[in-house]
Amino acid sequence: MEKEVLAHRNVICIRDAALIQSAVRHERRARLAEQWLRRKWGTLSTADKLAILREASAATDSRDKCIERLALPRPKDVDPWDELYRRPLIAADDATAASREAESDDPKPPGLTGSSDGRETA
Repeated sequence: MEKEVLAHRNVICIRDAALIQSAVRHERRARLAEQWLRRKWGTLSTADKLAILREASAATDSRDKCIERLALPRPKDVDPWDELYRRPLIAADDATAASREAESDDPKPPGLTGSSDGRETA
């Protein structure tokens, strides 16, 4: 985000820095909620699962509002669906995801895998 703000404005003011920090914190909150959901899936009640999903969604909404307030221009050549569903990969994920899954006894919800920092990978 900092690179995008710098590319657009050539400077990061205190307001921009605060919005970037808030967006990062909200993203971290969403990822932690997703990680807790993934790790404890088999032991959570339906109400607990829904509460965690609501928290992850609220954190994502808060993150998006921070990004919107930065008022950055949207690239014209970007497919919004690709951006929505693309997840950044971590180098360690590619090399160790299979080994971590094989060692894990925790049941995971269908279709979700991830790294130790809460990032989901396809």
